[in-house]
Amino acid sequence: MDTLSSRGMPARTAFIVLLGAAFVASAPAQAATIQTNATYTDPVTGSTQSDPQGPTTSGALTSTMTAPGTEPVGFVSSGPAFAKAAANADGHGAVEANGYFVDGNSGAHVLTATASFTRQLTNSTANPLAFNYSYLMNGPSLMLSDYAGITDTSSSTIQVSYGFAIEVDLGDGTGPTMVMDSTGELVGGHLGYHLTTGGTDPLTGTYFEDPAAPYHNLGYTFGDLSGNFSDQVQAGNTATVTTTLIASVSAPGWETGGRAWIGDPNDLTTTPGVGGTISAVPEPSTYLLFGAGLAGLGLMRRRRTTA
Repeated sequence: MDTLSSRGMPARTAFIVLLGAAFVASAPAQAATIQTNATYTDPVTGSTQSDPQGPTTSGALTSTMTAPGTEPVGFVSSGPAFAKAAANADGHGAVEANGYFVDGNSGAHVLTATASFTRQLTNSTANPLAFNYSYLMNGPSLMLSDYAGITDTSSSTIQVSYGFAIEVDLGDGTGPTMVMDSTGELVGGHLGYHLTTGGTDPLTGTYFEDPAAPYHNLGYTFGDLSGNFSDQVQAGNTATVTTTLIASVSAPGWETGGRAWIGDPNDLTTTPGVGGTISAVPEPSTYLLFGAGLAGLGLMRRRRTTA
């Protein structure tokens, strides 16, 4: 009989080669893509400026947009108001919108920062392939900065918000499905405010206040958000998982502003940011093959010992 052993390869070595080939055959191709953007909308002209970066599959990206004649608030001492988003290809990212506006307008200054991460898993085998996706979000924070003294029912008020979402498209023609999202919005000023959280995974905030600051600051910090989910991609299809971070500040001026942030866009090495990983899970048949291989090796060793 024409076997691997009869062609000069030991039976045990041949079996190990076949077993390894089974795992190699189920190993999927993966790709990662990052994008960032920062925007500023001027209340006087109504125009929006933006700084989109990417997409790219390597290195790091940073988008920055500033608001002329303004300043940031909350732990930042100088410079104009800004929106900043940063991301690198290993899955770490952060977003921040930060501004204090002294002029008065009928509209609102709006700063928004966005970062997105896309992971793909291609099933090049002839069978369905299970996969896991794990994620970690650095806890967001929201802060109002109000010197004028406004409330959440004022005709012009401050709004700061964050968002975190994960969508998955299994490549079967049904389109993307939201598998996880968390949102938060803080509205008002130091004379009255309210916090709204939502999505599939709403977070519970911890209140903080600093009335002695140059600007009356108050807000909420939130804990990290982490978890994982599993699904299955059919033979020949590509699963696409997209994670998006967003932070936004809207303020009318009159010495009001705010800050919204997830992680630190100036230093992605000190915080987890958002880490998304996608990995294949061996099918039960692969486990059975592996188990059979171990049993076969044990049997061959027993026969050799007996002999």
